[in-house]
Amino acid sequence: MQSHPSMAEVVDAVRRKHRRKALALIGGLLLLVDPTWGEASWAVSFGIRFSLVVSLVLALWISRPSQGWRAHVASGWSVIALPSALAALCAVTGGARSLYLFALTAVPLGFAVLAPNRPLIPVFSSIMSMVGGVVVLTLDGWTAHQSLEWVLVAMPAGGLATYAAVVYRRVHAAEIAAEREKAKAIEDLAQSEALRAKSERLAAIGQLAAGISHEVNNPLGFVKANVGWLEERFASEGDPEVMEVLRDTSKGIERIQRLVAELKTFAAGGVSARAETCRPRDIVDAAMGASRDSMPSHARIEVTLPEGLHDLRASPSHLVRVLSVLLANAADAVRERNPGGRIEVRGRFDEAAGMVELEVEDDGPGIDPQAIPHLFEPFFTTKDIGVGRGLGLALAREYVRQMGGTLEASNAAGCGARFLVRLPAA
Repeated sequence: MQSHPSMAEVVDAVRRKHRRKALALIGGLLLLVDPTWGEASWAVSFGIRFSLVVSLVLALWISRPSQGWRAHVASGWSVIALPSALAALCAVTGGARSLYLFALTAVPLGFAVLAPNRPLIPVFSSIMSMVGGVVVLTLDGWTAHQSLEWVLVAMPAGGLATYAAVVYRRVHAAEIAAEREKAKAIEDLAQSEALRAKSERLAAIGQLAAGISHEVNNPLGFVKANVGWLEERFASEGDPEVMEVLRDTSKGIERIQRLVAELKTFAAGGVSARAETCRPRDIVDAAMGASRDSMPSHARIEVTLPEGLHDLRASPSHLVRVLSVLLANAADAVRERNPGGRIEVRGRFDEAAGMVELEVEDDGPGIDPQAIPHLFEPFFTTKDIGVGRGLGLALAREYVRQMGGTLEASNAAGCGARFLVRLPAA
């Protein structure tokens, strides 16, 4: 599942954007306005302004969420450059009497606002600001005792900035965690509601299927009996056209009977599939024989089963039915590829999981990715109307599930569809 940013992360990104705009505005003003107010030469004033602008540009890296080596280098230079530039500005604008001396003490707070999730930056900027302030005061003739008093006054600003950064980091992390939990709860609720709606829908479809199968099965028996009587009647006359029509009619009746049987099975919630020891080769051969009539004449069928492939636990009749459904789907997929068309049946043993795998793959057009999540839902089909009933794969997965296995669908690496049956080894 794709992870989406929380509201707190979105708000944090917007705040970073506003901070960068504010820094860009301040940097532009510094290039236009002389902060020394004419108390220093043009070269000194420009050098200080240039240093401040560079410091602000480096500070832009601090406001970014990146934690790469460039961000660490930029952070280090910014922590050094900004207090140093402000200290130089204080030195040329009155030293201890400079109005910018208080701005020097506020540097840690600025870094705390700029990078609230990195508490070490306010700590180091506080140290650099105090060192810069002591240098300014010493050059202005203050004694060590007086400088120490100033440090004690300025120190709470650094402590407050560090504390604010730590608190912000904890609160921000708590907000993100809370919103992710909320989003997960909403997603779980939506999934639960979808499952409930699906269960109700399947129950309604099951009732409808039971009614249809009952109403169809009785008259179908009369039709089948009458067709059988007609076959016996015209067999003696030897009319090939009539016999061909009757055989086609019988095949149609058998198809309807299979549909009715599938409807009854679905309405009953599946049938018990009693597992026993089976040889994969026997199952595949039986499924190939049952599917021979549905295979296109041009299709190339390849069966790859290793010698001595481990036996598996399954209901032979149900597993043959499952593979027959998969082979029929593969035949439909490659039917339009003329010439060509390839269907592969592979078997292997997953020793770590203790599972025997049977895989059916074709080189047809593949499965629409949007259809894969619904592929095993009853009455869902990607085939044309009248071609697919949407029950084969649903019952196949149910059979495999009852035998303790899984049935999964995916698209092959090149093209085509791949169905994987996994069943416990014997």
